[in-house]
Amino acid sequence: MKNQITNTKSLSMKIWNKLKTSRWGTILPCAILIALFIAPSAFAAAPTTGSDAGWTSIINFIRPWVGRLGGLVMVIGAIMFGLGWQRDDAEGKTRGIQTFVGGAIVTAAGAAWTTFVPA
Repeated sequence: MKNQITNTKSLSMKIWNKLKTSRWGTILPCAILIALFIAPSAFAAAPTTGSDAGWTSIINFIRPWVGRLGGLVMVIGAIMFGLGWQRDDAEGKTRGIQTFVGGAIVTAAGAAWTTFVPA
């Protein structure tokens, strides 16, 4: 019986060590934290009537973050573009402009939210 417990512990330690060295070692704890702390606050203000109340609360929680995320990506793109000019790197300039434009598209999608998602 003790040998079986030791084998289980060693297997779990192997899995844990593999998880720590992979990118899932970062993604999984972040997803757990989001599920534990952010998701309940999104549902707490949900109205109790109607069949779409849960979805409405999720959309109302996500809506402001779309524009904020797009703005952050635009800032990162502008920094990449500036660093491309500093290093005189054509590929860096191109990636910076592409990132900036991608952020602008996400920001525009957030601003035109009611066009895509009816209120």
